[in-house]
Amino acid sequence: MGWVWVVVAIVVIVGLWFVFTYNSLVSARNRTQEAWSEIDVELKRRHDLIPNLVNTVQGYVGHERGRDARSGNQCPSRRRRRRRDRRPCEDRGSREHS
Repeated sequence: MGWVWVVVAIVVIVGLWFVFTYNSLVSARNRTQEAWSEIDVELKRRHDLIPNLVNTVQGYVGHERGRDARSGNQCPSRRRRRRRDRRPCEDRGSREHS
């Protein structure tokens, strides 16, 4: 009768091992799916931000074009003027600008 208890104990231990192993595999699968879901959410969020970035860059390009057009109307030396020479272009006379 003693060997029956040993067999029952072994069957119970093997059964518990299968249950715990199955539960750990299921929880690992769930954690993996949750991690991929978080990655998908982050990628969708970044994808939604791309149009805003494009609009910002286009606005900045427009600003730069306007600034370049305004600075093109100035005399060449005014853009590179040094600190010691702050006279307007008209006051400089016919001197060559470098």
